[in-house]
Amino acid sequence: MEELKKSLVKYSEEDFNLFIPKTMLKLSTSQIKTIQFVFWFCYIVEKNLDDMLKLAFRNMEKIEGKTPQEMIEFIKTTYKIDFKKVDPTNPSHDPDALTFNDRIDIVEKIMGISVHTKFLRKVKSLRNNLSHGRIYSLEYEGNSLLNNQVKAKLLEDYIQQAINFDKMESLGGVVNNFSEEQKKSVNKKYEKWFKDNVE
Repeated sequence: MEELKKSLVKYSEEDFNLFIPKTMLKLSTSQIKTIQFVFWFCYIVEKNLDDMLKLAFRNMEKIEGKTPQEMIEFIKTTYKIDFKKVDPTNPSHDPDALTFNDRIDIVEKIMGISVHTKFLRKVKSLRNNLSHGRIYSLEYEGNSLLNNQVKAKLLEDYIQQAINFDKMESLGGVVNNFSEEQKKSVNKKYEKWFKDNVE
């Protein structure tokens, strides 16, 4: 233990970041990078889910046979929570008040099952596998994310979702609110990453 203490004092930030996955879990560099990729991918998708909720709440009055008040009561009754904490447009909004799955359920309840919510379900599965340490189950459409071509496909599908959803004034704003110069810069970086890691 004393030897370990002496070693830890000399560790750099990178050494600490790799201590558990590389030293203790004996993961390969490829596995570690894939876990990092999936973590940050799930993180940004979950952040963007609030945009979908905002859109869903704005469109509640358009739902046939449902009034906004009925939907609000449904959410209160089902999740035992103050609607203000669920509504991303409200100052009292608490992003941790509902689980990732609950938020997808609410979007589906309001807007119906769509390509967007189906994509979110796939991300939820990735998120669950990551959380439960199922490294070899980190897959997209049946293919391992240890493969950079699969990572590229996941990113392409996500970006396409963003562009499509922007037509409904939501998630795609992350991409389409960029200036032309910013879009070119992002595209150039992505092409370089694709060429270096996939082709």
